[in-house]
This record gives sequence, structure tokens and C-alpha cells, in this order.
Amino acid sequence: MQQAVTGLLASNPSDFYPVPEHSDCLAPYDPVWFMDSVVATLQGGGLCATRDPPDSQEEVSVKLNNAYAENFDIVASWGCARYGAGIYTGYCTNVWW
Repeated sequence: MQQAVTGLLASNPSDFYPVPEHSDCLAPYDPVWFMDSVVATLQGGGLCATRDPPDSQEEVSVKLNNAYAENFDIVASWGCARYGAGIYTGYCTNVWW
């Protein structure tokens, strides 16, 4: 997840803008593009990924198999692309999707 988010930030700098109120914060001009691009990057790496249905504007859920999935909050409530230790939000077992 970290590589997917930071890779998009590095390879598409013109698609993000700084948020002055939050230092070191870059927000995507198009959050839907950002979320979909992260999901596509993870899928391209062989993982099963989707925007988490209950919070599809901020979270992505990732799994390797149906045993468990992990969730990551990659868009802060103020719009910044998130990465680092604080993005992990939890996991679930016996994954339905």
C-alpha cells in the first residue's frame, strides 16, 4: 500500500496540490482518480483490492486470499493523500468479497 500511494505521488506530481494548513500534505485534484489508481496499482501487483464500500471515498481494502483482508485509510478527511504508519485501519477475517 505504501508503495502504491507514494509511487503515485512521485510519478504524478501535477495531479496533487499542497494543503497549506497541513504541512507535508498533498491532496489529489481528483480523489476518485487517486483511489482508483491505487486500487489498479495493487491489482497490477497481484493483489485483490477494492475501494472499501462503507467508506469508498477514503479507504481501500486489500487481500491476497479470502482468509483475511486489511483496510487502509489513504485519504485524510481534509483531502490529503495519506501514507505512513497511520493509514492502517484494521483487518477482517473470512472475507466476503
